[in-house]
Amino acid sequence: MKLYVTNDKDEVLLPGDDEGLEITGARYNESLSVREFVIRICRRMGIEIKNFRLWGLLTFHYASRSNPTLMYYYTAEYKSGLLILPEGCEVIKWVLKEKTEELVPIEEMNQVISKINQCDYLFGGCFKIWKDETTQKRKSKIIEPFCRLN
Repeated sequence: MKLYVTNDKDEVLLPGDDEGLEITGARYNESLSVREFVIRICRRMGIEIKNFRLWGLLTFHYASRSNPTLMYYYTAEYKSGLLILPEGCEVIKWVLKEKTEELVPIEEMNQVISKINQCDYLFGGCFKIWKDETTQKRKSKIIEPFCRLN
C-alpha cells in the first residue's frame, strides 16, 4: 500500500535514504481497516491527513516471484503535524511535485506519480519488474497501459 501525501505548497512528502526517496508505504497484512492502516502510516511520519482517496490500483509482476503483487495507491492532503523520521529511513522531506522524478530512483514509481498528478480518477495498469542480468539494476516495463477504473 502506498500513500501519496501533498501539501498546499504543491509538494509531496517523500521518505528515503541515500539511494533515493519514494512514496511512503507499507505491506498491508494486519487485521486493521484500510483507514486505520493509513492513519498508522501517517503517525509513523508525525502527520495527520485529510481527503484520503484510493487513486491507483496497479499490478506488478516481479520476475523473482510466482504471483503478482497488487499495489493500492492512495492520495491524501497534509492536515497537520511535525515530521518524524520513520524507522528504516534516513530522511523525510517535502519535495516540489516537479522535482520528484529527480529524487525517486524507481522508474515505475515515477510513472505512477506522473499519472496521479495528471488525472482526477481511479486508474489501473500493470508493470513487469526484473533485474538486468548485466547491470543488476532494477528494470520495469508497462505491460498494461494505465486505464480508467471508474
